[in-house]
Amino acid sequence: MPRPSSARPDPAVIAGVRATYAAFISTGFIFASWASRIPQVRDELRLDPAQLGLVLLAIAAGSLVSLPLSGIAVGRYGSRRTVTFMAVVNAASLGVIAFGYLVALYPFPTPTTTDTESSDD
Repeated sequence: MPRPSSARPDPAVIAGVRATYAAFISTGFIFASWASRIPQVRDELRLDPAQLGLVLLAIAAGSLVSLPLSGIAVGRYGSRRTVTFMAVVNAASLGVIAFGYLVALYPFPTPTTTDTESSDD
């Protein structure tokens, strides 16, 4: 039975492992941030269950489209540059979403009044 080597792993391998941990932790944080706010977004945008289901389906469809494209990006630019770029894009998108929610700008038009309200009251 061969004995494991006592040599230290290459520093590049250690850095790669740490970067992988950081990428997965940040992605999990981003998803958890969205998932915990689904009821708040549903209520604020006045979505019924069917509309909310379409929003969640669109997220899954976007994932199916982006998976093959990510392989192309990694092949062309390398994994380090692709992951770094997408981490910046994710962080920026969270900032834009938070700012939009803060100033009540939505990514798509929503009704500001209901049919039961009248302007002469």
